Amino acid sequence: MSGLFYYLRTFLNSKSDLYFYNTLKRLKSILYINGKFSKIIGVPAVVTLLSVVVTSLIYMIFQYVNPWQGMELGVAGKFEEFCELNRMNELFREPVNTISNLAFLFYGAVCIAFYRNDLNKKIRSNLLVEFPEYSLIMGIFFLYLAFGSFFYHASLTKIGQHHDMAATYSVATFPVIFNAVQILVGIGNRKSFSARKNIAQIGFFILLITPLFFYAVKWKLNANIALPIIFSLIFITSLLTQKFISGKSYPVFLLLGFISLATAFGLWYADKNNFWCNPYGFLQGHAVWHILTGLAAFFIYLYLRSERKKLF
Repeated sequence: MSGLFYYLRTFLNSKSDLYFYNTLKRLKSILYINGKFSKIIGVPAVVTLLSVVVTSLIYMIFQYVNPWQGMELGVAGKFEEFCELNRMNELFREPVNTISNLAFLFYGAVCIAFYRNDLNKKIRSNLLVEFPEYSLIMGIFFLYLAFGSFFYHASLTKIGQHHDMAATYSVATFPVIFNAVQILVGIGNRKSFSARKNIAQIGFFILLITPLFFYAVKWKLNANIALPIIFSLIFITSLLTQKFISGKSYPVFLLLGFISLATAFGLWYADKNNFWCNPYGFLQGHAVWHILTGLAAFFIYLYLRSERKKLF
C-alpha cells in the first residue's frame, strides 16, 4: 500500500510540475518575456527585500532622531488622518505606512526589467513592447511614488504630501495616456513605423510632463473626485481600444487590477474611519492600501503589455 501511495504522489507531483511549467511558458509568451522569469522578477524582489531590511534597521538605530522638526505639516501631520499612531518625535512618524511604500520600488524595478527585456525587439503587435520607453517611464513613475509616499509618511510634511499625490496621479494617468496613443494609432491605421513612432513620441512627451503638471496643480485638485475620474477613464479608454483596434487581449489582468483596487479602497476606508484600527499594530490598513494599489496599477500595466493588435 505504501508503494501505491508513493507512485500516486510522484504522479501528482509530476502533473503539477508540468502544469506549472506550461503556465509559466504560456505567461512568458503572453507578456513577451525572453529567457527566465528570474530576469524580470528575481532581482527586483531581492532588491526590495534588502531595502525593507536595511530601512527597518535604520529606523531601529535612529528611531528617535527627528530630521523633520520645523517643516510645515501636511494633513496627516496636523490631524490623525490614518489609524497608525503619529510618532511626531521619531525618524519615521508612521513607520509601518512608511516602509510599506517599498512595494512600489518592486513594481518599478520590474517595469524597468521589462524595459531591458524589450530593447532591440522588433514586435509590432504591442506598442508597449515596440516602444520600451513606455515601460521605463512607468517604472520611473513607480519609483517616484515610492519616494513621494515614503517621504510623506515618514515626515507627515506638506512637501511630502505634495510629492505623494503628484506621483499617485502620474501612475494612475499612465494607462489613460497610453490607451489614447493606441486609439490614435488604431483609428489612423498607422502601419508604418515612422507614423507610429511620431504618435508614440507625443505620448512620451505628455507622460514626461505629467508629474510636473500634477505637482503644480496638486492643491487645486480634490483627490476624492480626481482619482475616481482617472480610474473611470482607465476603464473607458480600455474599452475604446477594443472597439477601434482589433486583436486579442487578456482581460484577466484588467479584472485583477480592478479587484485589487476595489479591495484597496475598502481597506483605505476601514483604516480612515477606524473600522479596522490598531494604532500600535504591525499590520495597518493604509499600508496594505499601498501594496494593493501598486499591485492594481501593475496588473493594468500587464494587461496593456499582453494586448495583441492586428493593425500594428
